[in-house]
Amino acid sequence: MMDKVGVWGVPDMVLDFLHAASFSFYKAGMRQEALRVYEEILNIYRNTERRILRERKEWLDKASKSFEYTLERVSKDLKSVLSERGLNNETSNVYISKFKSLFSDMVKEFASYNWLELTAREMRELINEKRSVRYDPWRNILENKLKAYQEVLKGLDEKAKGEILDLLRKELSQDTVLNIFERHLRFDAHYKLVLNDFDYMRSTIEKIYEKASEEDWSYILRDWETDLILDKPAKTKEEVLKDLKRLKELILSEKTELE
Repeated sequence: MMDKVGVWGVPDMVLDFLHAASFSFYKAGMRQEALRVYEEILNIYRNTERRILRERKEWLDKASKSFEYTLERVSKDLKSVLSERGLNNETSNVYISKFKSLFSDMVKEFASYNWLELTAREMRELINEKRSVRYDPWRNILENKLKAYQEVLKGLDEKAKGEILDLLRKELSQDTVLNIFERHLRFDAHYKLVLNDFDYMRSTIEKIYEKASEEDWSYILRDWETDLILDKPAKTKEEVLKDLKRLKELILSEKTELE
């Protein structure tokens, strides 16, 4: 509804808890429900993922331009600090040139960060430790750049170095555009993580069922004969295995489309 009137935002927070819910169902022995949650996640967020992929370059460009503006503004602030320290224009320009050279690729580095691995770590915290955490790649990248720039500033006294590093740490924090771009990157990574986990869980369940005895199947069918999530119950062994095959094809199709 909001999308129709031109208002849209990345629906990222609920995805964490839906993803965790699937693991909770699986640990409780409710395997059909665990798979149904994954299928429902695809139903809910498939169009969102495609929109985010379409808009990725646009938001990368916006984030890059926003950061370029920030670098220019901070360069002027840096020049003022250096001038106050008595450095002439030629020396100040050397420090500023090295600053721009070192920090100019931050958005590119941010965009190419391993978001999939990061999201997997955060989900492990939520699932295993019951803690919702958000790691901060931008802060990590910034601190690494500051550490490198500290070597550039070694010709200055400690007070001047401290003042400059504090200035950069404050002024180069994420702005609104970068925050929105991060939400796009995170959602894309999380959606792909869901696909990977869905695929692995489905395959694991299929292998378990292939080795199940007839007695085991009587218990398996109790799980599958009632579907409270998507109303797709399976009454027989054949129907269960057919549904697992359907899910395999669904996952493969989705992964292929996103390549």
